[in-house]
Amino acid sequence: MSRPKRINLFGCVYHIICRANRDDTVFEDQKDKERFLEYLNDYAEQFDVRIHVYCLMDTHFHLVIETRKSNLSEFMRRLLTAYTVWFHRKHQTHGHLFAGRFKSLVVERGDYLVAVSRYIHLNPVEASLVKNAEDYPWSSMRIYTGKESSGFVYTREILSWFGNRRQKYIKFIREGLDEEIKTLIRSQSYVGSDAFVKRINIRLKRENQPRAMTKDERHAWQEEEIWKEGYKIAEGLIKDICSNLKCSRDEFMRMRWKTGDYRKAMIQLIMNLRKESEWTFRHIGQYLHCSAKYVQRLCYEAQREDF
Repeated sequence: MSRPKRINLFGCVYHIICRANRDDTVFEDQKDKERFLEYLNDYAEQFDVRIHVYCLMDTHFHLVIETRKSNLSEFMRRLLTAYTVWFHRKHQTHGHLFAGRFKSLVVERGDYLVAVSRYIHLNPVEASLVKNAEDYPWSSMRIYTGKESSGFVYTREILSWFGNRRQKYIKFIREGLDEEIKTLIRSQSYVGSDAFVKRINIRLKRENQPRAMTKDERHAWQEEEIWKEGYKIAEGLIKDICSNLKCSRDEFMRMRWKTGDYRKAMIQLIMNLRKESEWTFRHIGQYLHCSAKYVQRLCYEAQREDF
């Protein structure tokens, strides 16, 4: 089977897997891993790439990254080249350190992104290196648990699905020892739903083969645009709310359904999103991690009370 063409789009989340050449080692010792993480930090900043998850094993590594530009290939080329040159100089070796090109899977946000993070963080446990994922020193799991400072790892998006409660995320990880992420992979390139795959394919067609879209393609593209524009509006509204309440975004999202000012602010956020964006109850529910029916009920209650 021929390998799939690389998907290289801005604003996407990718699961990256890169293995050593001929099952050799990529990291010989602690210093190698430390230097790789230094390069990862430097190039992530240089290429405006967000690091969600990482795990360094002796023979391979996993990353979950988010690109702000269409620069995935260039980012990885610079990262792997810099580390390879350093590795050969240190160990007096030569030749290909990594086996062929790196593998990249486009990941849908939400449940799929969370599932991929669990799969990656459980790698050391599956390899019998540690009993608990948070005990492995060369993955981002210790950052998610709070045992180490966040550094360059962006934990907010994944932890938000657990109410920013680290213990709930740890429990989720431990419950996943028997999970199999391969069942989620589609067409060797995607981890996500059928609708997600369709949206990505439409983006690729628009960028690579400009042409008139079909009715279904136009609907899917418009849905993507509505989501992105609404997301910008929602984040702006939350920023204003946090400024008024003098709280952090994490605190607001954790307390949003409590009574008092936080709940009032959340209901006002929902009402404003209905006025200022094209988001439906379904969009708002997806953003707030609750059902569309619950969002709809809150709106009706607020309208009756002239909120």
